[in-house]
Amino acid sequence: MRRLLLMFVSCLVLVGSVSAAARETLPEATQKARFNQGLKQAQGGDLNAAIDTWNQLLPRSTGKIRTNVHYNLAAAYEHKKMKAQAWYHLNAYIDLSGKSDAGAITERDRLAKELSDTHAKVQVQCTPMGAEATFQAGIEMTLDCPFDWWFPVGSSRVQLQKEGFVTKAYTIKVEHPAKTLNASLKLDAVPGDVTTTPPDETEPIKKPETVERKSLWVEWTIFGSGVAIAATGGVLNILAASRAQELNDDYPPVPNNPTQNLKNQKDYNDAFESDVNPKLWGAYALYGIGAAAAITGATLLILNSSKGPEEAAGFQFLPMVSPEGNGLAFELRF
Repeated sequence: MRRLLLMFVSCLVLVGSVSAAARETLPEATQKARFNQGLKQAQGGDLNAAIDTWNQLLPRSTGKIRTNVHYNLAAAYEHKKMKAQAWYHLNAYIDLSGKSDAGAITERDRLAKELSDTHAKVQVQCTPMGAEATFQAGIEMTLDCPFDWWFPVGSSRVQLQKEGFVTKAYTIKVEHPAKTLNASLKLDAVPGDVTTTPPDETEPIKKPETVERKSLWVEWTIFGSGVAIAATGGVLNILAASRAQELNDDYPPVPNNPTQNLKNQKDYNDAFESDVNPKLWGAYALYGIGAAAAITGATLLILNSSKGPEEAAGFQFLPMVSPEGNGLAFELRF
């Protein structure tokens, strides 16, 4: 039975939560300045510094700048082949931009397909809302609840905290990849007499749903159409050959009669031109169109269904954007 095991590990009194000042919205001019600082760091080849700058700016940014911080973090993480982080920020960008960027949606779905080979998507709900979840995913991640995250097969420790509540640590255990799972994490308010005794019960988990996989019907349609068109060309070629044989029988050479032979040759040429040549040219055209379509369909099938995750990871990268949303004239390189 495929299921997500969520185990309570420990609890303690919240000691040092993030201060309100750390999340206070910055003036717009300061937001732009820090955004551009990250761009300069990325242009200089220091992606780690750019990521740190944008991550520090993210909780204190608003509007279009916040949207594009998510976009650039997705691009930076994708260049570093940190697919779960890239997916998370790209998904946030799509939500904030009104789901209007078709290219970003396609890229997010591609990342999800690759992650589903070794990860499961967990939809984490928290009580109270706005609690912070901290866990390791190659680097330490701290996200506000609720959130969706691709957790690898195995066990991942998640610490949940919020000011005024008792901090708890949970273990999210993923047994099988390519599933969508749900987890509900809860915090208790700090009582007058704080106890650190963990409860015995395990938090309830909802029934997982299967992750929808991308359909390849378009690629198969192109491939099948190409084969069918080429086959039609083959039929025309057979008809042309049959008609040519009939003309040979209708206009045979006549011994010792040059006049009749000349007439037969002319009639043969006229009939061949009107009855055979159109079928031959049609067959050749259908061969070319059908072969091109079949090759295109086969190539798309190979690219979209048979390539490995590492090949796919290097296939496409998102461009960086400026704080106003304009594309930059540079591309990140390793």
